[in-house]
Amino acid sequence: MAHDLIDQYNLLVFPVVLGRGRRLFPDGGLPTAFEQTEARTTASRISIHSYRPTGRARFGSFALDD
Repeated sequence: MAHDLIDQYNLLVFPVVLGRGRRLFPDGGLPTAFEQTEARTTASRISIHSYRPTGRARFGSFALDD
């Protein structure tokens, strides 16, 4: 990840919640923008999402009206 060598990420989401879990991405990584290329759900309700990196993440700001 640190060297931009991954072409596609496949994220599998299981419908189970146990404890605190693990972080998906390590601390200190570069913010990256992603585009979702595919999403589907299996018969056993596992959600499968595929993403491809599209470059560095861009951040904006907004102002709240009083």
